[in-house]
Amino acid sequence: KNGSAIAGNPSSTNNAVIVPLPGSGDSIYYVFTVGAANQANQQFQYNIVNMKGDGGLGEVEPTGMNIIIEDKVFEKLAAIKHCNNKDTWIVVHKWNSDEYHSYLLTKTGLSNTPVISNTGLVISGEEVNALGTLKFSSKGNKLAACHAFDNNAVELMDFDNTTGMLSN
Repeated sequence: KNGSAIAGNPSSTNNAVIVPLPGSGDSIYYVFTVGAANQANQQFQYNIVNMKGDGGLGEVEPTGMNIIIEDKVFEKLAAIKHCNNKDTWIVVHKWNSDEYHSYLLTKTGLSNTPVISNTGLVISGEEVNALGTLKFSSKGNKLAACHAFDNNAVELMDFDNTTGMLSN
């Protein structure tokens, strides 16, 4: 129920991540989405899905629908467990910047203030330069960022899953 209203864009190269709310069992999920380059919606946002809602069929909570976190980010996002193996980091890259923003999802919800890491390339210029992907290593200690078009690059960074900081 209400799922057709989830924002984002299907042409985004790395457009959605679904993360269970820590401590909620298997009933509450956060669906994080990003928009697409050259589209009106380029926002990073989330929806809260209650799998027990609508008689057990699941529903997007009306008060937790398309909550904007940031106005303009790349077409990429990634998630990895915190070192406590309960909470989850969600990472995005700001447009026209070298900033990576790491948000922590805990049992109380999503942090309002990101951990900001200044590292790597400044991605700017034509909006299609936003295309690419972010992927964590299986151990969660490395993050690869692939950048398309003018940048034509892959970055490999260290990730501290205790603090949310990216470096090197």
